[in-house]
Amino acid sequence: MLESIALNTSLAHLHAGDAKAAEAEASALLGDAPGHGKALFRRGVARLKKGDAAAAAADLRDALDAER
Repeated sequence: MLESIALNTSLAHLHAGDAKAAEAEASALLGDAPGHGKALFRRGVARLKKGDAAAAAADLRDALDAER
């Protein structure tokens, strides 16, 4: 359940335009659940919105791999 709360909080930050907070929330979840596909996706989107295309691409590739 805590994973869902973290994912929803990250998404809410993205919708509010706070990519830094969205990235932090997703990163915190990844600290507890490395390789979590949705958390990697959320962090990738946040990093893309922050302008960090290289880190975003790495997270999004890892998210795709995690969901296979």
